[in-house]
Amino acid sequence: MPTFHRHHELELNLMLGGSVTYLMGGRRFTLQAGQLALLWAAMPHRVVATQDPARVVWLTVPLQQVLQWNLPARLLNAALHGNAVLGTRTDPGDPERFSDWSTLLDSSDPEARRIVLLELEARLRRLALHWTGTQANGPAAGQGVLHPLPEVQAGKVERMTAHLAAHYASPVRLADVAAHVNLNPTYASTLFRQALGTTVVEYLTQLRVAHAQRLLLTTTLPVLDVMQEAGFQSSSHFHEVFTRACQQSPREFRRQFAARPSVPPGP
Repeated sequence: MPTFHRHHELELNLMLGGSVTYLMGGRRFTLQAGQLALLWAAMPHRVVATQDPARVVWLTVPLQQVLQWNLPARLLNAALHGNAVLGTRTDPGDPERFSDWSTLLDSSDPEARRIVLLELEARLRRLALHWTGTQANGPAAGQGVLHPLPEVQAGKVERMTAHLAAHYASPVRLADVAAHVNLNPTYASTLFRQALGTTVVEYLTQLRVAHAQRLLLTTTLPVLDVMQEAGFQSSSHFHEVFTRACQQSPREFRRQFAARPSVPPGP
């Protein structure tokens, strides 16, 4: 993973050996051997360091599916707010479980897929059961109450997040997001908040802050250029929301990471 990439799914990573350090949204986290990590892969991420023998397997789950499971709100809130949820307990059965899921997903039998979904939901619930919340690697997660959604509504929320991720660096209106999924703005806003525990505006701001963090960390662009590249229209607004999210100004954020080992530039 030499460059940043993103996709609109939840990603579950299992470290089989060694360790891997990721950069996601301008922040780093390290996955150790035997450790499980859940992340919202719509946040651009890449590998920046490995320790041999680094072996990792992963599985992606569409947001539409996850929103139907009614997972513990604090777990899903943390992931959807750009945090890497790192497992605190290793499960010796995980490697075999991932291998079995891979085999079942290669099958054309719908029952095989159903088995994977049931077992995956249970594994995520176990992750939430033992997760203390102290491993979240980013701004504080939202505390909104999440509601499980029927398949059709969950699909619309997934499409709204994809639209925001594709256009956040440009001016975006709630009316445009709602029109993308053929809903009126009021209902689209309510549905989005019920599913993700945050508003459309808050989620849009989160994407822009994450973009700004990446640019501050991996480029030498002036702060004003970073602001514009990330989609912010006002310097004062940019500094306000960045400082609130990161507990430091953009310049302080850049200085803090300047003392760390360099991160190869990426798109």
